[in-house]
Amino acid sequence: MTLLQKLQHCRNNKNCRLTIIGVLILIVIALLVFWWKAKIVLWVILILLISAFGIEYFEYDIDLGKLWETGSVSESRVEYKNGMKVFGEVCASNNLNCDDFASQPEAQEKYSYCADKIATDNDTTREMVRSIDVYGLDRDKDGIVCEALPGV
Repeated sequence: MTLLQKLQHCRNNKNCRLTIIGVLILIVIALLVFWWKAKIVLWVILILLISAFGIEYFEYDIDLGKLWETGSVSESRVEYKNGMKVFGEVCASNNLNCDDFASQPEAQEKYSYCADKIATDNDTTREMVRSIDVYGLDRDKDGIVCEALPGV
């Protein structure tokens, strides 16, 4: 595994992110003890790191790209479905159900797209996302969604 792959894995792993934030908090505390001249800057950094730790721990994530684009915190919140992070308007829709599709192939295409995206964003496999059935479109877990729709 290359360094870039390890960093990507850490980026997608909550425990790794919490560990890094925790280590940074400890470093800042140590610097506060030994480098008193920079106390104001270090206190600001410490407060930001503690805030980041809380945001991460309580899963109150914000998509910074979306925040920059919209300027709205509520629109940039990262949704969680069955413990999986769901980014973007297409896959974060809370109303995703079989009634939203005209045919089974249309539902299958959207489900497959979102399963791939969620798997990538959560550093997991597509099969794991499908086994959880984030949207409830595949009740029997056979990989075929919305089987009652036409076109199966």
